Amino acid sequence: MAAHAACVLDIGSNSAQLQVVDVRPGAPPLPAHAVKEPTLLGEAFDADGSINAAGVDRVVEAVDRAVRAAWRLGVGQLYVFVTAAIRDAANRELIVARVERQAGVRPQILTGPGPVPGHAHEDIPPRVQERVPAR
Repeated sequence: MAAHAACVLDIGSNSAQLQVVDVRPGAPPLPAHAVKEPTLLGEAFDADGSINAAGVDRVVEAVDRAVRAAWRLGVGQLYVFVTAAIRDAANRELIVARVERQAGVRPQILTGPGPVPGHAHEDIPPRVQERVPAR
């Protein structure tokens, strides 16, 4: 059976990182492509805990570029999530809504105290974004 591409898009404080893997039944996923777009959110927090307009714009643009790359690469499944920087931002719902409106994917918000090295977040499964064929 032929391989198909699946990927994860991790939207973090420094970058939006897309990892594409080739998936084949009975075989481990094999890395196929990576895209890293800067978000630079460390410099984008306002005093009230929200991410400023320039930071939101960078996130939306980074995600849009990464998602376009995924579709160009023929990805069939896309798992999109945000981590602590956006999860803890006072305006996270606005950011998630803008990403959905402009990039066409709705990121899931991973819960928990923060990333744990070597540990997969199992508390909520990310929603799979299926590519809808053009008509």
